[in-house]
Amino acid sequence: MEQKIRISCLYTPQMHYAMQQNGIPVIRSLRLENLTDAVLSGVQIHARFAPAFAAGWNAPAPDLAPGEITELHPEGIAVSTDYLGAMTEKVAGSLTVQALAGEEVLAEEHFPIELLTCDQWTGTLVMPELTAAYITPNLPQIVPVIGRAGQFLQEWNGDPAFTAYQTQDPNQVRRQMAALYAALQAENIAYTVPPASFEQTGQRLRLPHTVLAQKSGTCLDLALLFAACAEAVGLHPLLVFVEGHAFAGCWLEEETFADCTVDDVTALTKRIAAGMDSICLVECTDFTAGHAVDFEGAERDARTHLENPDAFRMVLDVRRCRASGIRPVPVRVEENGQYRMIDYGQRDEADLTSVPGDLSGIGRPQTPTGQAAPVTRLELWERKLLDLSLRNSLLNFRPGTSSLQLMTEDLSTLEDEMARGEAFRIGAVPQELHPVQNENRIFDTEQNREQIRAFAAEEYKSHRLRTFLTESALEQILKKLHRQAKLSLEENGANTLFLALGFLRWYENDKSVRP
Repeated sequence: MEQKIRISCLYTPQMHYAMQQNGIPVIRSLRLENLTDAVLSGVQIHARFAPAFAAGWNAPAPDLAPGEITELHPEGIAVSTDYLGAMTEKVAGSLTVQALAGEEVLAEEHFPIELLTCDQWTGTLVMPELTAAYITPNLPQIVPVIGRAGQFLQEWNGDPAFTAYQTQDPNQVRRQMAALYAALQAENIAYTVPPASFEQTGQRLRLPHTVLAQKSGTCLDLALLFAACAEAVGLHPLLVFVEGHAFAGCWLEEETFADCTVDDVTALTKRIAAGMDSICLVECTDFTAGHAVDFEGAERDARTHLENPDAFRMVLDVRRCRASGIRPVPVRVEENGQYRMIDYGQRDEADLTSVPGDLSGIGRPQTPTGQAAPVTRLELWERKLLDLSLRNSLLNFRPGTSSLQLMTEDLSTLEDEMARGEAFRIGAVPQELHPVQNENRIFDTEQNREQIRAFAAEEYKSHRLRTFLTESALEQILKKLHRQAKLSLEENGANTLFLALGFLRWYENDKSVRP
């Protein structure tokens, strides 16, 4: 068949349950190119899936001039939760896209798709942030572990409560991690060797409830279990991947990384260094059966994995992933013993970790609280000298290289954060967001309102403000703003750098048509 239209497709070549639950589209875009010398009109595009794990999609294509290229963005393709959730083995499927003019087939293309089981992890090379979806802190099987950990806190602190970061004491956060470690030691779980190169190619996972039931797991399975327990008590867990191995950790302060995944090993090493102590890492295979390693020993073993920078792959920030909308996968746990319970016997109490020693040099600077200074007569005079023409960008704002739009959905919250008088770092747009400007060159926040609201709230805790610009564009504008503000202070003695919260669209008079 002679092709009259060339079809290319940007799609997800591997699809599994976690992707469906987190809204990953099967088809991202379709590109159509007219290969004929005539205008093609009335063309219909049909997309079908085999097996039928997703509903088909039909849409008319715009008229195509000779040689013209157009792009379609399919929306609303429903993927079957029941189909992907019930899969037990990998299935080879396909996506078929047809361009039809009445009964005539103008083009037809087939694209392969792999359907994976709900516990299949695709590795760190394909959407690594989705690893956070396999951390399931809300399952009932986690509750007994948390209860046992509370008993250890009762022995060590005299209080079984998990206070997370409320005390702002890294030593208290570390003791909560040690209590979880001791509770998992008591579970007497056996270690299973992972497949070769699992960190890149992926593997079948045992989710946390399966590890607790089967009493066995690989290093990644154990790290997911520890992270699930940590997240269940309000801590911010991390997953660290090195060549052939994975382990877990937590922030010791209420902080997150700027991105879901970080591949710079110094981002970890400088935060676990003595005196900094803002992150604590734990070798999770140390709490398995046959090992009698205390919590501080597990910390030392975890740090040794970072001594070879070439073996480091990435660190995944679970809290940051949650702010980007990556949720835990819903787990179907059948009754009547879906998994065979295995008992390796009771753990010797002497093997369980004792309370770790406190970190040295931990201090928290106190934020000064000052009162607003009264307005002086000089400041009143200065206010009267403001330029009231349309050249004043306070009255007639025009987006450009001398302005920067901050990512926020709630202006009052942003103002409250600024009023605290603390320093904030300005960062580039997150990798997972793709903002679009409107006709006024303002980035629209309506479509991603809830995601931006949750994300900005998390960034405030880490003293970060995000923009909608890429790293290179942001650096250019920040340099220009800094130079202009410095020059204004040096030459005029006035600070021309300001933050605008909220905009009023106005006209000069009743006859004006230009806002």
